[in-house]
Amino acid sequence: MALDQVLEPNHGWCGLACTALERLQGTTLHFAEGIPADRTQINNPTVLARVSRKELEALFVGYGWTPYFVEGSDIPSMHQAMAATMERCITKIREYQKEARDSGKAFRPRWPMIVLRTPKGWTAPRHVDGDHFLEGFWRAHQVPLTKVLKDKSQLKTLEEWMRSYEPEKHFDKDGKLIPELRELAPTGNRRMSANPVTNGGLIRHKLHVPDFRDYSIEVTKGGVAKVGSMANCAAFLRDIIRDNQKDFRLFGPDETESNKLGKVYEAGKKVWMGEYFEEDEDGGNLAYAGRVMEMLSEHTVEVRHTPLLGAPMLTLLRVG
Repeated sequence: MALDQVLEPNHGWCGLACTALERLQGTTLHFAEGIPADRTQINNPTVLARVSRKELEALFVGYGWTPYFVEGSDIPSMHQAMAATMERCITKIREYQKEARDSGKAFRPRWPMIVLRTPKGWTAPRHVDGDHFLEGFWRAHQVPLTKVLKDKSQLKTLEEWMRSYEPEKHFDKDGKLIPELRELAPTGNRRMSANPVTNGGLIRHKLHVPDFRDYSIEVTKGGVAKVGSMANCAAFLRDIIRDNQKDFRLFGPDETESNKLGKVYEAGKKVWMGEYFEEDEDGGNLAYAGRVMEMLSEHTVEVRHTPLLGAPMLTLLRVG
């Protein structure tokens, strides 16, 4: 399972990503959005953390997910709940994988996602400077204790807070992580930086690219020939798709047809995992196993291209 990225749903990109993930999934097997619902950002409530569970569930079901909720603040029970939910989600992903591989047919799963609802600044002191709220409130954002250099009581609060994590149990006398914890870290290709799918370097294949000079346009006299550069480029891209059916996709942050690239559909249609209508056969250019990824949203295509590399992904979606 590869860690994709951390997303915050109080940002527009994240909302677009949540919509695009299941729309543009293709052959990707994608896991979990975890939402720590910490209720506030720097000094303002976050929308998704202040709506009801029923409404939040309806939102993500509408996006095409199957949401699983892990909620609370009791650390031991939350560890158990998260472990059980992770197991359930991974099992569901494996079921989808098996179904796809056994049938050899593309279909649109409702991928599992985890909504993690915990207090903002979880495990911080509940109050600071007397009766001011810290854990679970906006003061836990960024620098929760701002007077430790001048206020001895705040310095003591900080020390007690840090010691509550019992560092002496986790580090040796030289400050190094104890061996039994260090051994929990992934090794080799299980590391995020070395995972051949997310890194890409070990799974890249040389593309079969035709000689671009074969697509040149002879101009015998200036201002006479009427040939569109994009239409000519479409023929070049079409042949790249034709010769690289498993290694090349065309991503379009705008409409492929209106940008004069329609010839690419001769080699690969647009990926479409949703409902099909009768009229789609009349120039809709849709296919379950298409090679063109088209969505009229530049930054959505840009931010969400990573999962299409083809690995199970773990994305953490953070409220606040």
